[in-house]
Amino acid sequence: MYGKVINLLLIEDDKVDQIAFNRFAVEQTFDFNYQIAGSISDARELLAKRSYDIIISDYFLGDGTALDILKEFKNLPLIVVTGAGDEAISVNAMKMGAYDYLSKDVDGNYLLKISIAIDNVLKRWNLEQEVKNYHENLELLCNERTKLLKKEIAERITIQHSLEDSEKKYKLLIEKSIADKDKYFSIISHDLRNPLTTINDIAQKLDDKLEGLPQKEIKDLIRTLRKKTSTISELLKELLD
Repeated sequence: MYGKVINLLLIEDDKVDQIAFNRFAVEQTFDFNYQIAGSISDARELLAKRSYDIIISDYFLGDGTALDILKEFKNLPLIVVTGAGDEAISVNAMKMGAYDYLSKDVDGNYLLKISIAIDNVLKRWNLEQEVKNYHENLELLCNERTKLLKKEIAERITIQHSLEDSEKKYKLLIEKSIADKDKYFSIISHDLRNPLTTINDIAQKLDDKLEGLPQKEIKDLIRTLRKKTSTISELLKELLD
């Protein structure tokens, strides 16, 4: 039914009821492994030594009540056993966290209901654990996904800032390049203007006084013209390179 043997802890301080339970377990071929604790103190020792799937506890015990078990062992489902006519106690125990209750009767017929009660309680308990695990896993998955999204957003912001910084640096580099180019062209323009002015002056002089100029002066003018032409050539070559 459960895929494994169910371990039951019965907490019962009445020796007669303990004997009745043992006899019932033998006669009815009880399908569960069980141990009996005679007090809350004994129950603590047994629960510390091994694991159980469910607890059935008489309400009134020598060293406390079933409510003490509810408060201390919230990780296990508990069925409360009360005396006949103690329905108010049973209802209060259910409100405090008990999963079911059984009312004792003189003939011990309540024992016949134990297997059904255990079956119903464990089905409910297992379903609740599945839902709890589902929500915990869902929350864990959401937290992991949130972390990944935050990391991705942070990486994108970092990349965006990097791109913006690169764009600013590139813009400054272009502006500096344009400024350097303008400055360079200004220098070239100035350096070209001087030889061109000289060439223009020589051409004007040759045009106006070529026939009256001495041969030596004409040669000097031609040498100057060649020198200035060479200067312009060098400037143009440097500009193009």
